[in-house]
Amino acid sequence: LQQHGYQLKATRTGALGIAAAKAERPDLVLLDIMMPDMDGYEVCRQLRADPRLASVPIIMFTAKSQVRDRLTGFEAGADDYLTKPTQPGELLKRMRALLARPSDEAGVVTAASESGRPAPTGDQPPSPVGRPSPYLTAVLGARGGAGATTTAINLAMGLAESGYDTTLVDLDFYQAHVGQFLNLAVAAGLNALADRPVAEWPSQLGQSMIQYEDRLRLLLGKPNLDGRWPIFSAEQGAALADRLVEQHAYVVADLGHALTPIHQLFLARAGQLFLCVRPERLAVVAARSLLQGFKSNWLPGRALHVLMLSFGENLALPQAAVEETLGHPVTAFITISQPEMAQAVNRATPLLRLRPDSPAAGHFRQLARQIVKRET
Repeated sequence: LQQHGYQLKATRTGALGIAAAKAERPDLVLLDIMMPDMDGYEVCRQLRADPRLASVPIIMFTAKSQVRDRLTGFEAGADDYLTKPTQPGELLKRMRALLARPSDEAGVVTAASESGRPAPTGDQPPSPVGRPSPYLTAVLGARGGAGATTTAINLAMGLAESGYDTTLVDLDFYQAHVGQFLNLAVAAGLNALADRPVAEWPSQLGQSMIQYEDRLRLLLGKPNLDGRWPIFSAEQGAALADRLVEQHAYVVADLGHALTPIHQLFLARAGQLFLCVRPERLAVVAARSLLQGFKSNWLPGRALHVLMLSFGENLALPQAAVEETLGHPVTAFITISQPEMAQAVNRATPLLRLRPDSPAAGHFRQLARQIVKRET
């Protein structure tokens, strides 16, 4: 590591390691499990309990290779897990991937995001009530950057290219990622509807949509981080969900990664939910909290799918350990390479159009077929 320019601080015991970490707040911790005073799991728990160290990446480095040992490491707070003997090249690759992760990706899950929106937590689980529609699909990210918008766009595209009238609605009223991803100028859209009473919507809803392809329409809003545009009330959110479903077209709703009252109203009417998770510890922990809340309130007749999306990370978590942590099976593991994703963003093109024969496109088409199969 020193030959590659890293500055190191080494200790011989867990207690000394904790003291050194608190004193210096390192960029990354390499943590053995078998140590003379306390094991690495306990060291990891204590590091995570310190707010200043809660987001510092931790790689556990040990001879233990059983799934249950890995699971214990992830539950204690490890970001990655390497078994001995490990090649130096692999260690460097894992370290670089963690160190390159954006700082907001490494932050702990809190009750509010920087924009003031409620972030997903297990303390206030959503309470879906109402009549689910098989035509309405909700897509939610366990955390920011989990791939919810990518999933929503390609699910909607998959339904449309199969010959079904589909509406993709962007319910992230602050960042409006769908329009930005597709590089579309939104004249009014959701913002115009939010500024009008529900009674006037019949003449406005169709005019607020963008015809993207023959079978695909988009209902989008403008980026609204500064709060200059109106957003929906709960009454308007419920009315929008009902009006969209009444059109007898498939509806895919991108909920972003927040759960506002409006999002919960859409969830109350959704026949299926796709929860998107990145292959990293904090995302899995956040997804587990969400799933616990959903399962305690989830009504019969609704499908709950977990998608694990990887965007070129080298941090593949073992499937068995992930599913045991979540307490729920993973429907699909979808890998999208960084060059592929960058090309899709730069060209403002869904993956199903950019790389129609790619494995990721095949996954999204299969998921779209599952939506149709449930309805029929």
